[in-house]
Amino acid sequence: MSIYSKIKLNLKKFRDDQYGVTVIEYAVIAVAIATLVTYIFGPGGSLMGVLVDAINTMFESTS
Repeated sequence: MSIYSKIKLNLKKFRDDQYGVTVIEYAVIAVAIATLVTYIFGPGGSLMGVLVDAINTMFESTS
C-alpha cells in the first residue's frame, strides 16, 4: 500500500469519526449551562434577587 493510499484512508477515517465531534458538542453545552446557572444563582444574579425579595415580602406580610 502506498503512502498516498494510507494518508487517504486515514483522512477518510478521521472525517467519518463522529466521537470527537460529539464530545466537543457536549463540552460546549456544559459550559453554556454552567455559565447560565452561575449567572442566575450566583451573587447578584437577577433571578435569585427576585426570588429572595418575593420570599421576604411573603414573610413580612404574614407576620
